Amino acid sequence: MTPHSLRMRTRRETIVTTACLLHCFHTAVQSSLPAFPIRTALLTAALCQFGCKPVQDDLFQVYPTSIAQAGAPASDGQAGADAQAASMQANVPKGGAEAVAQTNPGSRPPPNSSVTFDWTESIPGAGACQAAMFTGRFYCMVATIIGKPDQLNGSINLVLRGSSESQTLNIDGGNISVYDESMNNVVITTVSGGLECGTQRLKATVDPKPTEAMPVERQLSWLNPNVNPLTTGTLTGSLDPQLQEIGGDMELNFEGGTRCVGQFKIKAWAFE
Repeated sequence: MTPHSLRMRTRRETIVTTACLLHCFHTAVQSSLPAFPIRTALLTAALCQFGCKPVQDDLFQVYPTSIAQAGAPASDGQAGADAQAASMQANVPKGGAEAVAQTNPGSRPPPNSSVTFDWTESIPGAGACQAAMFTGRFYCMVATIIGKPDQLNGSINLVLRGSSESQTLNIDGGNISVYDESMNNVVITTVSGGLECGTQRLKATVDPKPTEAMPVERQLSWLNPNVNPLTTGTLTGSLDPQLQEIGGDMELNFEGGTRCVGQFKIKAWAFE
């Protein structure tokens, strides 16, 4: 392109630009300038149409990719977020990932073994001497001629009844069951007596009753010729009002001079 043609193009663009500005200015403020002749106005409009070009406004530009993203399902967006989170976690060192897992507020920390809770058991009627049913067990030993004592075991059930004014609870329905080491029945009989609330002492007697038939081996080892010796005995113990428990010594006496000495312990489990 020659310098002359370049100057002509520049001059033409300047004229067109000036005409466009004058036209637009006249259109906006018609009251402030005299009206142009019709011929001049038509010429100006033609020049404006020829020389003016559309301008792209980036402020209101809509990109197809934005429309596609706006119309994408929510699951796709969630999948993208999950992928981004997975990528971030993959970039975290192993030690850092474990530290994040340990500090996660949703995870439960391990129990502290140094923390202990001591719960005091509350027993109904604790601290009082009152009517109750006591049950428990006993054992006693019988001396023999062979040196090894025979052990007898069994259960005790006592129902204590009475009023707080009398300060005495009488045994109203009590029994004792005696068995040998092979769990063979020796004797089952009733028990009489009562509990003195003032001294918190139990004094009871085993009501007389013959035993079951004794084996010959037992008669020989006990040096007792009686096949069905009459059985009596005593129970002597103390009440622990806090534990509602009675424990103490017992003795069974078999006719013929045989004694079985041991201990018992019974506990209240039902109150009236």
